Amino acid sequence: MSGGVVVVLAGCPDRFAVPRDHEAVPVDSHPEWLTIPPDGKNMYVGCAGTDTTDVIDLKTMEVVAKIPVGAVPKRNTSGLIQTN
Repeated sequence: MSGGVVVVLAGCPDRFAVPRDHEAVPVDSHPEWLTIPPDGKNMYVGCAGTDTTDVIDLKTMEVVAKIPVGAVPKRNTSGLIQTN
């Protein structure tokens, strides 16, 4: 099974502009959904072809973990819960 690629775009002030800087990060097969939590350290990519969520470190632009999550991960989301 071949893998997928996530392209991370940087420096795009206008949502319709073509960004100049980007990096392609290889991930598992069939990436569909992604989320970046409020701390901005990692990006989580749901990979439907392998039933995993790949974790990308946004500083190193490398996959640092693969989390088995079950059939066809979709609709990833993140949030912040205030505890005090």
